[in-house]
Amino acid sequence: MSKAIQQTAKVQRAQIDNVQRTHGKEMKAIADSHESRRADIKIDNERNLVEIQNENHKHVVAENEKKEKVLSDMRKNLEDTKVRTDKELHYLKNTSRKTTEDLQGKTSEDRQRITGQHETYLEDLNDKFNESSQKIVHDGQNRLEKLDDSQKESFSKLRDEHTTRLTSKTHEFNRRYTVDDMKHREFKDLQDNTFKKERATTNLRQQKDVAKLTKEHETHVQKRDVEFKKALKEQDVFLEKKWQGTMKEHEENFKNLDALHKKVVTQVKTDMSAEVGQMVKRSDDKFYQFSELRPVLQNFPDRVEIKVDVPEHSKQDVQLTTNNKEVVLVFNRRYQDTNKNELGTSKVHRVESYTSRINTDAILDPRSVKSTYDSGVMTYTIKKV
Repeated sequence: MSKAIQQTAKVQRAQIDNVQRTHGKEMKAIADSHESRRADIKIDNERNLVEIQNENHKHVVAENEKKEKVLSDMRKNLEDTKVRTDKELHYLKNTSRKTTEDLQGKTSEDRQRITGQHETYLEDLNDKFNESSQKIVHDGQNRLEKLDDSQKESFSKLRDEHTTRLTSKTHEFNRRYTVDDMKHREFKDLQDNTFKKERATTNLRQQKDVAKLTKEHETHVQKRDVEFKKALKEQDVFLEKKWQGTMKEHEENFKNLDALHKKVVTQVKTDMSAEVGQMVKRSDDKFYQFSELRPVLQNFPDRVEIKVDVPEHSKQDVQLTTNNKEVVLVFNRRYQDTNKNELGTSKVHRVESYTSRINTDAILDPRSVKSTYDSGVMTYTIKKV
């Protein structure tokens, strides 16, 4: 009963968690959409402001270029007038000089009169040139002042228009933001109310389901209890019969094993007696006696030394190998001989093989093995890793 209730409660919690996750995802999606729209509006406003500033800058640059062009034209005209005046003066001076040279032969009165006329003419021409120059400069200054005033007025109007547009855009954005926020709050309140209603309905439905499942579970448990008691009683009878049969089989197996054990023990005793008798017979024969190399191990901080007694004529028959921490010493030698006598030929073939394994408790370097032989003793030196 408790398991069914726990499972039902678990299912109910899972459904509530699913509803909460769904609600959280929807709220997150709404918030993300709101933030995205707000960011887009902000980006549009910044882009419009940048475009307006760029247009204003272009307009100011264009007006400045026009102004520079007018000033350049005026300077050019002034320079042209000056050049023409200089040419005229140069021409007049040349003409006067030639006229003076031509009239040098005339009387001094005529020369003075002509000179006075020329000077009067030059003064008038110079006065006219100064008046023209002053007039041109005055007109240029007036035109520049007018252009400057016009440019300032147009810039002021453009700035006022931009300020008005920016204020309008700001008010519009604030109004749209307020409306969106109100809609968002209304949608959130609606979703909260819907979720509360759905949760209350789900809770009532689940309580009814839990009650129904509890009742069904109790009925099922009672029915299973009756069936289990009946099956348990039948199983006890069956197990008792099976246990009796098994006990009989065990008794028979024990008897068979006891007989087999006695037979095996008797055979082992017979075999061991025969082997012991054979060993007693071979004890006097040196061929069957146990022999070993009897190596001596000496440990040093950086190496190990192994010494073994070997006859000089058999020192080449000793082989040493290493395996990590272990040293394997192998001594193999063979002897063959043939002897002829009156009765025929006798042959001897003898093989001796000795193997000793020594644990050095240190990892050895197999490439560093060195051997020396002195006075019947073979010494092996092996470095440690």
